[in-house]
Parts: sequence; C-alpha cells; structure tokens
Amino acid sequence: MSQTLGITMGDPAGIGPEILYRAWQQIKNRLKRPFIIFGTPSVYSKLNIDVTDEFLSCIEGPSDICDYQIGLEGSVSGELAYAFLEMSVQAVINKRIYAILNAPISKKAIALTQPGFLGHTQYYEKLLGRGPALMSFYGSEFCLCLLTHHVPLNEASREFMSLDLKELFLRGIYGFKKILGRDIRVGVCGFNPHAGEGGLLSRGEEALLQKAIDDLKQQGFMIEGPIAADSIFIPRIRQQFDLIFACHHDQGLIPFKAVHAPYGLSLTFGLEVLRATVDHGTAFDIAGKGVASCESMMEAWELMDRICL
Repeated sequence: MSQTLGITMGDPAGIGPEILYRAWQQIKNRLKRPFIIFGTPSVYSKLNIDVTDEFLSCIEGPSDICDYQIGLEGSVSGELAYAFLEMSVQAVINKRIYAILNAPISKKAIALTQPGFLGHTQYYEKLLGRGPALMSFYGSEFCLCLLTHHVPLNEASREFMSLDLKELFLRGIYGFKKILGRDIRVGVCGFNPHAGEGGLLSRGEEALLQKAIDDLKQQGFMIEGPIAADSIFIPRIRQQFDLIFACHHDQGLIPFKAVHAPYGLSLTFGLEVLRATVDHGTAFDIAGKGVASCESMMEAWELMDRICL
C-alpha cells in the first residue's frame, strides 16, 4: 500500500496555495508520511512567496505561469483546479496515494469549462465511488454526516426517499469509529420540521428513517432518532452524541459551521480512498493578502497523516 498522501492545490487564484504552504511549515516536523501536491509551482511567484525547495519538489503539475489573477474567480484558474482533481484520480488508480486532501475550489469557476460540475463529492463519487458517497464533517464538538448531496430543496425529499439509509448510516458509523477509535453514539435528525410531527408534516421520510434506525438498534448500535433538527443541536442534547446525521445540506451544516468554523473538516466516505478537505471556500477576497487562516488545513492534513497509519 502506498505511504503517500495526495493533495490538490485547489483553485490557484484562491487561498489554497498559501494555506497549504503555511500549514506545511507549521506541521512538517510532525508528519509521518510523504505527500504529493497536484498543483502549479508557478503560483508562488504570483503570490511573491519564497517557498523552500523541499516543498516545491513535492508539487506535480504545470509550471507555466498561466493567465489568471490572484483573487479573481475565472475559467483559467478553474480549469487548472479541475486538472489537479484529474491528477488525483489518476494517482489513486495507479495506487500512488493512500488518501486525498483537497484545498478549496470554486464550483462556479470549474463549471465554466466543465458544465454540470457540482463539487468534490459528486466528482469523486462518479470516478472513485464504492456505492453512494457520504459527505461528512469532523469537529471537536460533534461529527456530522449529510444524507443527501448538493441538491435544491425542492428535490431533496425525492432524493432522500431513494436512499438506502441503513447502508449510509453504517458507512458513517464505521468511518467515524475508525477516526475516533471507539464505539460511537449516534443521533439522527428528522427530515421535516419537528421530526414530522408524528406524520402530520411528513411524506414518509420519518417512517423511512425510523425503520433504518430500529434495524440498527436491534443489531446493537447506539443510535437514536429521528430527533427534531431544531432541538438536536442544542448543546445539552448534542453532547449525548458523537455523530449526528442530517437529512439535507443546510440542516446540518449551519449548526456545524456555527460551532466549528473555521476549524471543521470535511470528509468523504464511500470512495476507494478516504478523502478530506477544509470546511471553507476559496476566499478570493483575501487571497494573496497573507491573512487567510491555515488552521483547518493543518488539522485536516494531520488527521489524514494519522488516520491511515
């Protein structure tokens, strides 16, 4: 098995390149595994950052200084970011890397040359998926899994009703059990307000949840729900759980980011390799100014370095 971590630089016009280098400077003496960065070394000339030869030697990708501007979202940097993703997929196929760590991308910038692109999760799910991918998040207060991907709210119920919930629950439980190193307590949000009000506000979503939860309880898993989403994230309730499953995107990510930003991490289970990224975006408005926090990247990098050992 490869001992090398694969890292994508993200959108080179965003904060990805600088937080990667600053994170590495902070943690390099603690890292146990080698790494490859799929990116462009020339971005550091644009940023006027004098990076070390040790770091530059770990970057694979085009060295030409392309026509994009730091801090501006556009098709050129988006096309480069997509190329870095393609390189990471090929590295997995060739068994060069054991896991993927992504710096942030702009979905809009990539979609300018790759119509229909919706983000890391769907991209890797299509090319490296072992069944449905599970978008997940690691934080110091609680961990989170999202049962549906990036879909409009008016489509969320239809997607949800087609899911194998038991499979997704097990994927998240076993994934975080490996990360946390112990059996975990799990809480599940109801799909609808007030967990469906006993069926009054539900079109069958809560009944589907209840069946999957009951099945797992009978197998000995510590899982509770469905619990109203406007209650489960209250501190005294969420502290009863290590992992919470949310049914759709903002239902889970609003409270997760309110508690953990800017230090939360995004994980994807269900791929050929584990994949992680920072829980923030490209921040074009502060790119190149040297003020972007690298804390989330440091935490993500060290987690990925540790989890597969």
